[in-house]
Amino acid sequence: MRRTFHPARAVALIVARMDTPGLPGRPLLPLGGTTVLEQVLRRVQAARCVTHCVVATTDREVDRPLRDFCAHQRVHCCAHPEGDPVSIGLAVAHGFGVGAVALCDDSQPLMSSGMLEACVRYAVDAGMDYVTVKPMPEGTVPEVISVRALTRLASVREDTGYDGRVSEWLALYPEWFESACLPAPIRLRSPDVRLVLETQSDYQQLAEIFLQVPPNSEGLVALEDVLDCLEDRRVAHAASALRAA
Repeated sequence: MRRTFHPARAVALIVARMDTPGLPGRPLLPLGGTTVLEQVLRRVQAARCVTHCVVATTDREVDRPLRDFCAHQRVHCCAHPEGDPVSIGLAVAHGFGVGAVALCDDSQPLMSSGMLEACVRYAVDAGMDYVTVKPMPEGTVPEVISVRALTRLASVREDTGYDGRVSEWLALYPEWFESACLPAPIRLRSPDVRLVLETQSDYQQLAEIFLQVPPNSEGLVALEDVLDCLEDRRVAHAASALRAA
């Protein structure tokens, strides 16, 4: 049977590693009653334009627990010798018959589902190669890239040998790709707020947030509620400092 092609849809690619520098075992660390990876999956799955979620990792022994976890949870997992998001992204996009790939990371347990959906819709409707959103808190920004752009990136890399994030590749060849940056809603414009998961202190902060901020009706910790909570903390801290002075 021929696979149906859904150009108006996207597959989400979640890049995950167990040997993350500064925070080993990151994707399987407990967070909010589940794991970091499950929190990312929930947020990606909440974007209605995303048809499937795929975890991209390596075929190395260190990532076996991650591959086993995905198999147990029945999550699509694609292993590559280097965990290359371009090669894996092309493979899963063609496999699921979609026109774009939403690039995610296991460092983004508070990525904005709403903005991810907006990026997918704009990338498809406007025929863009790459779409993101700014300004937003660090660690919450979605990225969407077209299959056309991934195909071109794959051919360019063979000539240059350059390795790095997909967004860095696009920046190297701006004349080859049509890119767009959507404006973030005012309520989410907090680029000075750090919500990325890269260090032990990041993990401690996010663990506290998931304990303090209740999930919404969709079972997700809303980014707006997180920012309100952090603002309340800041105001309370400033008031306490004034009293102490």
